[in-house]
Amino acid sequence: MFGLTTKRILTLFARKRNTVIEEKLTEFMILGERTNNKQFRYQLQVEMDPPTQDQMSFLLNSIQKEQSHLLISGATSVQDALNKYQSDFRTFRRPCLVDWDNGKVSPYSLLLQTRDLKELL
Repeated sequence: MFGLTTKRILTLFARKRNTVIEEKLTEFMILGERTNNKQFRYQLQVEMDPPTQDQMSFLLNSIQKEQSHLLISGATSVQDALNKYQSDFRTFRRPCLVDWDNGKVSPYSLLLQTRDLKELL
């Protein structure tokens, strides 16, 4: 309405600020502003705190069930991952990029292997 577009919110869960990933995401954000490409219009939120239990449940339900170990160290299933996370939040593997609007989760292994962040978005 009125030509306004909302920006997607991307959250980067990290232990410490990761300037390389943040710089790449910022480049895509600027590209989106210049080209009016909605795919790259987002607001980046860097979060040092671990996800809440509800957020973790969303993350685990957004990835394939057999990939819960990518988010929670040593997890063998979604329920196992939730149990491990509830007893010790440090089992969460960071960094993790989350596109809340599109239900996409890019765990640490994908972030570290991907050179072109367009693949993640």
